[in-house]
Amino acid sequence: MKKTFLKLLTVVIVVCATLFTLTACEKQYTAKETDELIAKLQLYLDSSKNELDTKINALIEEYEAKDSELLAKITENEQNLAGLRAEYAEELKKLQDKDLATEQSIAELDAKYLEEVEIIKTKINGLYLIMHLETVI
Repeated sequence: MKKTFLKLLTVVIVVCATLFTLTACEKQYTAKETDELIAKLQLYLDSSKNELDTKINALIEEYEAKDSELLAKITENEQNLAGLRAEYAEELKKLQDKDLATEQSIAELDAKYLEEVEIIKTKINGLYLIMHLETVI
């Protein structure tokens, strides 16, 4: 952007110098007057160039500061996102562990229930056998 601006400024200087030279020739200025006009134009253009350079540099600094601020916010949000993902993974792991523990508890409860059912069935069968034997005897 700065290079393009400098090229454009150079073209403007050349065009303006040519116009002043042509104008000086039309009005039949002396060489000294023409040189003075060109020197004034050059001084004005240099002053304008310095002002524009200062403004451009200020804008560049302003946008760099804004870019830095945006990059800081992006980094902060990325860190927050990474934290949330880690937190989610941890909570999911806890739930999975809890589900696994629940499944194991259910399996143990089922096994205990089946064992108790078998014991009771055995007792009932034993009682039927005793009843049957008493009836036979």
